Amino acid sequence: ARQSKAAFRAALRRRRSEKFSRMRLTTLEEYLQSPEGRRRMAENEQGRRVGIPLFLLLSLVSLFGAWHTGGHLRELMIHGVRAEGVIESFETQQRDGQAIYRPRVAFSDTRSERQVFVDRRGASHPAYAQGDRVTVIYAPDRPEETALIDEGWVKNGFWPGMLLLLGLLACAASAYMISQQRQYGGK
Repeated sequence: ARQSKAAFRAALRRRRSEKFSRMRLTTLEEYLQSPEGRRRMAENEQGRRVGIPLFLLLSLVSLFGAWHTGGHLRELMIHGVRAEGVIESFETQQRDGQAIYRPRVAFSDTRSERQVFVDRRGASHPAYAQGDRVTVIYAPDRPEETALIDEGWVKNGFWPGMLLLLGLLACAASAYMISQQRQYGGK
């Protein structure tokens, strides 16, 4: 005998009501006073004791890294000199059993001196080929130290942006853990 949809729902509600009426409901305060509640609160407190300083340190290091690298990049993007460069070759590194190719770029600086640098960024599948022309950006007083392939604000600022995001997330996690500690009376 097949039940109607309404009869099935009514039976389901009745069974659920019977099941929950037999359960003993406890308040949060009662749970926290129970041995299980005290054990869990101690575990949470221990996690916060380790997590808060760890996340604060991570946020400070990440935010400093973003400020440091982003500041240098910002200065370079605003005040740097651009020149046309040519990909001469690639430096190869092995990382985790995979080849990473970093382009070696040659360009002429403002004094018409030939400069050669290896770009800091590399990839397992190079974005350039030997002989490709690229735009190089550098600080005129230190071209050999500051030169990089100019790929615009978005690509050049990817890593400082990721460090900033990581720092902000770690800061938010620390703030959340501190608020939880205060809310539940942690030390």
